[in-house]
Amino acid sequence: TISQGGTALSLAMGCVIAGAALSAAAPLALARLVDSLADKAAPAGLLLGLYVAILGLARCAAEGRSFFYGRAEQDILRELSLGAVGHALSLPLVFLQARSPGALVQVLENGLQGYRLLLQHGVFTLLPGLLEIALMVVILASVLDGAFLAVFAACALVYGIVFAGGAARVMRTSRDVSAARIGVTAHLADGFQNIETVKALAGETALTGRLDGSLQEARQAWRRYYSVRARNGLIVGLVFSLSLLMALLMGLERVGSGTMTTGEFVLVSAYMFQVVRPMELLGHAARDISQGAAFIERLAEILAEPPEAGPGAGIRLEGKGGLAVRFDAVSYGPEGRIPVLQDISLDIRPGMRVGLVGASGSGKSTLLRLMTGLLTPREGEIRIDGAPLASLNLQGLRRQVAFIPQQPGLLRGSVTSNLSFPDAVVREPVIEEMLCRLHLTAVSGSASSGTLSGGERQRISIGRALLACPRLVLADEPTSALDPETESRILAELDTAFAGITLVLATHRLRAVRHMDLIVVMSQGRVAETGTHDGLVMAGGIYAAMWAAQEGTGQ
Repeated sequence: TISQGGTALSLAMGCVIAGAALSAAAPLALARLVDSLADKAAPAGLLLGLYVAILGLARCAAEGRSFFYGRAEQDILRELSLGAVGHALSLPLVFLQARSPGALVQVLENGLQGYRLLLQHGVFTLLPGLLEIALMVVILASVLDGAFLAVFAACALVYGIVFAGGAARVMRTSRDVSAARIGVTAHLADGFQNIETVKALAGETALTGRLDGSLQEARQAWRRYYSVRARNGLIVGLVFSLSLLMALLMGLERVGSGTMTTGEFVLVSAYMFQVVRPMELLGHAARDISQGAAFIERLAEILAEPPEAGPGAGIRLEGKGGLAVRFDAVSYGPEGRIPVLQDISLDIRPGMRVGLVGASGSGKSTLLRLMTGLLTPREGEIRIDGAPLASLNLQGLRRQVAFIPQQPGLLRGSVTSNLSFPDAVVREPVIEEMLCRLHLTAVSGSASSGTLSGGERQRISIGRALLACPRLVLADEPTSALDPETESRILAELDTAFAGITLVLATHRLRAVRHMDLIVVMSQGRVAETGTHDGLVMAGGIYAAMWAAQEGTGQ
C-alpha cells in the first residue's frame, strides 16, 4: 500500500479543488468588474480587489499543489520502486537469467516513469481540468443562454474525438519507444558487463555498431511519436480557432442588438479561452497517459509473473547440524528443451561429504541449484530433512545453505560488505581473522571488490560461506581459480570449519574429493557411478579412467 505520501497527496488534492473553484470564478468576477465601469454607482474598487484576490489565491493554490505533490511523489515512487524491484527479485532464477539485466533495469525505469506520468496528470491535469470544466458549465448555464452552452458543448465533443484518436496513436508509437529504449539499455549494459571480453577481442567497434543499430531504432520510434503529437496539435489548434470565432461572432451580434452587456461579452471570451485550457490539458493528459500506459505494459508483464513463493509461505526447517538431502527419480530441463538431468536418485545423509565429478556439461552445477530451489524439477521429488523441497520456505532454506558458485557474485562495495552479505556489516576483528583464514592478509576489509583478482574473489565467496554458519554447503568449483597449494589449504579450512555440516562439492579435480564419504560420477545428465575413491578406482569405470588421466598428466 502507498501510505507515506497519503497526507501530502490529500493536501495537494485540496489545493487542486480550491484552485479549480477560484479559476472558474475569476472570469465571472472580471465580467462584473467590466459592467461596474459603466455603472458609476457600482463598487468598482471592491470588485477590482475581489478579482485580484481571486487571481492571487488561485496562484497560491497552484503553488500549494506543487509543494504538497512534490512531497508526496517521492514517497509514492519510493514505495512503487521497492514493490516493483521486490517482486522482480522474487521471480524464479530461470525467468531472470533468460533476460538481459540491462533490459530488466530499463523495463523497471520505463514502468516507474509511466506511473509518474499517471500520478502527475492525475493531480495536475485530470482532477483540476474536470473540476474547472464542470464549474464553468454551471456558471455559463446560469448567466448565458443555451446557444453559447451549445457552442462550448460542441467544442468539447470535437476536442474529445480528436484527443481520443491521438491518444490511441500515441500509445502505439509509445510502445515502440519503450521497446527501443529497452533494447538500447540492454546492449549498453551487456557490453559493460563483459567489458574485459570486449576489450580483449578488440570488439569496441562491433559493440558500438550494435548499439548504434538500437539507437537508430529508438530515433525512428521517437520521430514517429513526435509526428503523431504534432499532427494532433495542429488539429486541436484548428478546432480551437473555429470554436473561438463562432463564440465571439455570436457575442458581437448580441452586444450589437443590446441583448448582452460588455461584461458578459468579456465573460464569454474569457471562458472560451479558459474552457479550452483545461480541455487541452485533458487532451494532453490523455496523450501522455497513453504513453505512460505503454511504458507500464512491460513492467505489468513482469508484475504478473508468479514469484517463487511468498516470504512467509512454506515450512521452516528447525534443528541444528547437517541437513539430509534425498533425490527420488528427479529429472530437470528448461521448458521446451531436452532434459539436462534424468532420473537422479541420491541419498545424502546429514554431515556427509559428497563429491560431484564428471565432464563439463554433465549436470553437476544444475544438481547443486536444484538443492536450493533455484531450479524446479520437471519430474521426481527432492526432500530436505524429510520434507518435500516444494513445501519449504525457500528464504528460510537458503539462509541455512551456503552456496559457493564457480563465478563468485560480488556486489559493488567493500570486501567487508561482501563478506557479511546479506547481513549487517560484521566487526573489523572478525573480518581480519577471516581474511587471515582465507590467506588474504594483503587485502584490506575496506578495499573495493572491483580491485580483486579471480582467485581473491573466489576466496571472498568462500569466506561468506564460512561466516554464514550453514547446515548445508554447496560448492561449485570453488577453487578453480586457485593454485594447488592455496587450494589444498582452503579445502582443509572448509573441512575443519564445516565439521558435522553436510558438504557437496562439485569439481573437476579428483584430488579434492578422494577422501570424501561419497563420490557421485555424472555423465550426460545421469548418475553413472557412486562410491568411495578406492572402490571406484578398483571398479575400473569412468572415475578410474578420469583418475588415471589426471594422475598421468600430473594434475
